[in-house]
Order: sequence, then C-alpha cells, then structure tokens
Amino acid sequence: MARCVGCETCFYCERLLSPRHEHDHFPIPQRAGGIETVPACVDCHDLKDRFTLDSWPIHMLGTTFHGCQPAQAWELLLALGHSMPETYRTRLSLDAFPTPRPLVRWSSDMLIAGVIAASTTEARLYLAKSVSLSWDWRAETDDAVVTRV
Repeated sequence: MARCVGCETCFYCERLLSPRHEHDHFPIPQRAGGIETVPACVDCHDLKDRFTLDSWPIHMLGTTFHGCQPAQAWELLLALGHSMPETYRTRLSLDAFPTPRPLVRWSSDMLIAGVIAASTTEARLYLAKSVSLSWDWRAETDDAVVTRV
C-alpha cells in the first residue's frame, strides 16, 4: 500500500503513522473553508475533535506547557487568550502578560510553527484546538478574526 506524501509522522505526537491515519484541517478548520491539512494519527485527531476546550481541566494546562520554552508557542497561547470573547477572557489572568501581536497578523505558516514549537503532544493539541476555535469567536468579536496572510 502506497503512503501519502508527507504523512510519515503525526503532526501532534510525532509518532510514525500507520496507513490508516487522518488528515486534520489545520490551521483553518473545514467549516471555515480550510483546505490545508496536517497528517494526524487517529488518537490525536480524535482527542482534538472529541473534547471541548473548556472540558480540559484548568490545572492540566500548567503541566501541559511545563518545559515549553519556545517563544512562538507562548506567543500563540497569549494571542489566543487575548483574542477570546470577553466572557471567556475575563476567566483568564492575562494582565501580567504583554499583549502579543493579534491573531489577524498570523499567517497559516506562523500558526503551524507556533503549534509545532510546543514541547508536548498535549500542548500541541491544546494550541491546535484553540486555533480552530478562534474561527468560531469571529461571530462574537471582531478582533478575534484569524485571516490568512
């Protein structure tokens, strides 16, 4: 059986992919017209799509990003937090952090690089899920629109 080109490892967990794998629409979800995909193992694709972001235990985020040093991942996380609608943003303590560059200035390649920069599978999945959801926040606030540059 021939393997598809560029589908050797999972984008999220970096494990070798079996012939039975998924193609996750990222960074722009299919519902928002996205056509770009990344290769994903069935487990990671299911985890990203099966659980809502608010079902992730808040205490897990600290361990998810523990040891995650790359500036791109942190900047993306902060940009996502700042871009959330007011009802969600007020639940975060973002005052101590500088306001990052807005998501509207992030290209698809920059979003992908920000997710890849995360040092754990869980952090990559969390960031990817947040990026996908940022397309839904558009309806609630104008400054949350993610556009392709």
